[in-house]
Amino acid sequence: MGWIGDSFGATEVFVHPEYQKQGIGVELLAQYDKQAGKPKLGGQSTTAGENMRRAYHKKQVTEALHEGKTVPEEVLKDYPGIQKPTTLKQPAWHGSPHIFDEFKLHNIGTGEGHQAYGWGLYFAGSKDVAGFYRDQLAGTDVVTYKGKEWDEISLLERADERLSETGKKDFEAYALVDYLSFKGDIQAALRHYAKQIKDRSGVGIKSNSFQEGVMKALMKLDTKQLSTKKPGRTYKVDIPEDSEFLDWDKPLEEMPEKTQKAITAYAKESGFPVGGGQYSGEKIYKEIVFQFDSKRKESDPSARESASRKLAELGVPGLRFFRPRQPKQIRHY
Repeated sequence: MGWIGDSFGATEVFVHPEYQKQGIGVELLAQYDKQAGKPKLGGQSTTAGENMRRAYHKKQVTEALHEGKTVPEEVLKDYPGIQKPTTLKQPAWHGSPHIFDEFKLHNIGTGEGHQAYGWGLYFAGSKDVAGFYRDQLAGTDVVTYKGKEWDEISLLERADERLSETGKKDFEAYALVDYLSFKGDIQAALRHYAKQIKDRSGVGIKSNSFQEGVMKALMKLDTKQLSTKKPGRTYKVDIPEDSEFLDWDKPLEEMPEKTQKAITAYAKESGFPVGGGQYSGEKIYKEIVFQFDSKRKESDPSARESASRKLAELGVPGLRFFRPRQPKQIRHY
């Protein structure tokens, strides 16, 4: 009378129309939640709603595959149109100011943010280039002193905490903030405070306890235990070979036969031209974006996401391109 499908965190219950409105679906969901130990996203499917839920399930399956998760073969059989990821053999790098264990699609757009070459995760064919992006996004350096890492905000919080708890100023914390501000040049920081004291004296201010306290702390810093760096990491990943990607700059006719066939078939089905050597990967991607946005706005984030997911369904894992002001031999993905 009914069956349960576990769709990657969502529980779907389908009850045959002859047995609906008898509480069977509700009871099945309750029993499943009880066995699972915690509630999952649940829903009851009627015949009319089945297509919508299958589309949602298909989206989850596609996303799971692209995140490198294992999908059971019996699930993949239900969606023959979904392409399995190819063997990943080509190294690439991603620079980020953040520390994390895995790439998550919901974080797309929170890095450099431009997404100029479509919706997706961005990688560089060079570790040095990825390191450049990491540093560009990182902003302020962090300082390591006596084995502990601090940034400017955490040092000021430390100073505030010390003041509220003891009533005393944490001059070492302020000295480390200045060490960061003056890029490790302690003498420049000392000259800065000496000028402050002179200027204050010139207007009749005799109390300089803060400036003098920081200067003493600066001179006491053990430079052998001091270092600064940009926060974040450079991550190495494996991606498909260049021949698997849609080339941003080349016309379709110069791309691999597999890519040509997939794109040509979809273009014919969707009603936009791609032949004649006039359609580069850039134009093709934009045309696919327009299929999901009747207003034909390239900047629509949901349409760009749908376009990238459509490429994945067609067996094209993404785009490859050159970046302006970067060496021509370095590819980006």
